[in-house]
Amino acid sequence: MSTFDPDALECLAAIIEEGGFERAAQRLSITQSAVSQRLRALEAQVGTVLIVRSRPLKPTPAGQLMLKHAKMMRLLRADLEKDLKELAPSANGGGRDEERVSVAINADSIATWALPALDALATQGLQVEIITDDQEFTHEWLREGQVLGCVTSLGQALRGCRMEPLGRMDYVAVA
Repeated sequence: MSTFDPDALECLAAIIEEGGFERAAQRLSITQSAVSQRLRALEAQVGTVLIVRSRPLKPTPAGQLMLKHAKMMRLLRADLEKDLKELAPSANGGGRDEERVSVAINADSIATWALPALDALATQGLQVEIITDDQEFTHEWLREGQVLGCVTSLGQALRGCRMEPLGRMDYVAVA
């Protein structure tokens, strides 16, 4: 398989994240026609449809995989820019904004331990977007490519992911 055009990947991500072609075009500062052309070229390269053109727009399973890849490429690019900036402050990539990392976490974890743990990401120049959902469902956000990580009660890693046990949380009744 050939290399994917980073602009086309970013375009796919913008369409899905912004919920439409027009807002994706605004975000990317290109025309709506250019957004459509980039998506068509990417779909032709992959050999399948990546977005279900319905209301709201939804990624297909292949689109979810490509969205996950696009988000990982953003993080790699941000990491490279950070490393280059540390080596030579003038090579800062034009002063890009912080990169955003989305994670799905259950409310109990947010209320007890997750926020202090996520502070370390902020010190690395990452903006963390937290999606709150029940621990039984956070893995669905990851499976759909909407987040790059999750805290879940699922006992096994999703395909292409790594699982790290965080411990155990016991609940007690209090009157």
